[in-house]
Amino acid sequence: NSTIIPLPPFLSLLIQQLLQPLFLFQLFCVALWSLDEYWIYAVFTLISLFMFECTVAYNRWKGVKRLREEVEGGSDEESNEEDRRKEAQVVECYRGDEWIFVPSHQLIVGDIVSVISPTIHSNSNNPSCY
Repeated sequence: NSTIIPLPPFLSLLIQQLLQPLFLFQLFCVALWSLDEYWIYAVFTLISLFMFECTVAYNRWKGVKRLREEVEGGSDEESNEEDRRKEAQVVECYRGDEWIFVPSHQLIVGDIVSVISPTIHSNSNNPSCY
């Protein structure tokens, strides 16, 4: 039950952004403006376009990193006591016609997880449970 999300390098995300059709069209327009004596406007536009694409690529990289940390249950650098306790949590689930205790990372599709007191399931003969 683990999902591995690779963290792409920033440079590959930036190259993907720079090869988008809208950026290439804007680059073509900058080239036309520079040929038509608007070179100052073209240089300013080129710098602002490049800065914008770098910002978008950085935000994508940060989003993938945040998603990766959420899926893995904490960041690689920081692993505090509460995160370790969450990973080692044991839950009671109904599997194979019986209630058993299973670590939360070993749950599978079809398991029914109990959110009530575990003692209620062990006292199945108790009429107050029904």
